[in-house]
Amino acid sequence: MMKNLYLIDSSIYIFRFYFSNRPSRLSDSGREVSTVLSFTRWLVSFLEKEQPGHLACFFDESLGTCFRNEIDAAYKSNRTPPDEALAYELLSCKKVSELLGLKTFASDYYEADDLIGAAAMQGYASGFEPIVITRDKDLGQLLRPDTGYFWDYGYDDAIAYDSFTREFGIKPNHIADYLAIAGDSSDAIAGVKGVGKKTVATLFQHFDGWADLKVNLDKVPSLAIRGASGIAEKLGRSVDLIEHNLKLTSLAYSALNGGALNDSTLNDSAEGTLTESDSHFNRLPVEHTDLMTLLDEFNAPKSLITKVEKLSL
Repeated sequence: MMKNLYLIDSSIYIFRFYFSNRPSRLSDSGREVSTVLSFTRWLVSFLEKEQPGHLACFFDESLGTCFRNEIDAAYKSNRTPPDEALAYELLSCKKVSELLGLKTFASDYYEADDLIGAAAMQGYASGFEPIVITRDKDLGQLLRPDTGYFWDYGYDDAIAYDSFTREFGIKPNHIADYLAIAGDSSDAIAGVKGVGKKTVATLFQHFDGWADLKVNLDKVPSLAIRGASGIAEKLGRSVDLIEHNLKLTSLAYSALNGGALNDSTLNDSAEGTLTESDSHFNRLPVEHTDLMTLLDEFNAPKSLITKVEKLSL
């Protein structure tokens, strides 16, 4: 039976808590810590209920410094860097994760998505079943038809390849291609003008992604799609744009050997694979003393303190 490998897209949940309506809570030093306490409660609940043995938390620290910015200076130029308050909460969430015994990964060159993708590939290669904890459908591209799960933990049920396709209207393995053509406004990626998301999803019902569509553009005009001839012309004129966008929308699995996941926390085997007895995603014991000191500084509620006190590996 395959063992689960939980890969937590931490930043996306931290941002969810940060931008939600929540009561203010200050630390002893007067800093706002309501987000880190919400994230801690969510993470402890996950550990209590799922009892995971193999997992890691991934954090985004590459805004403006990612390799994609070298490819396209406009990439994520619409994002505002974290202010001092948010930066403090992000750093505190990372510290809490470490004290809870979880390996944490971040890079100023690769995005969390790339690190998660690299970790998932290691998991697949070693017979683990990756379960990606996220609400970002872009990470659905890590699912395989026969294994892997996408799970917005605490908010929705875990879904596999087929369920993802039904829910989002696009096959997981087509996501990068889909975004490269339709664009992604959240990342400041301009798609093919006049070819929207619904149109791309419909095209991919007939073609197996962009590579297949590109060599069969002459077949598009015969499809029962409104303005099919015009769509074919637009795609034909935009091949360079789409190929460029694919460099932005595709996960960089090279993060596996690019330094981000190749450090002292990992085994140094050439394959970089995991084993049950020697895994760099093994859950470690909770550092209760240091964690309690931190939570005391944050004036954590008694209910959370009690949960952490009972938490064990």
